[in-house]
Amino acid sequence: MAKKASSRRLLDIAAIAPVFGFILLIPPVIGLFATNDTIFGAPLILVYLFGTWLGIIGISAIIAYRLSRGTGDGSEDK
Repeated sequence: MAKKASSRRLLDIAAIAPVFGFILLIPPVIGLFATNDTIFGAPLILVYLFGTWLGIIGISAIIAYRLSRGTGDGSEDK
């Protein structure tokens, strides 16, 4: 029962994650980082964009791995 609830929660997270990624990459939010500040010589907006992009890819990979590992229906490639 606990595994089913955990699997359902993971599916919910997988459904909501793209919405958060979209919100982080819309122009009004990106505009908050359009300043003359730099981090290690790189403009803050560039660091934000690539950091967010990397975070979205990393979270998506973790979710995809956990979903594929938790299916257990025997549909994996052999």
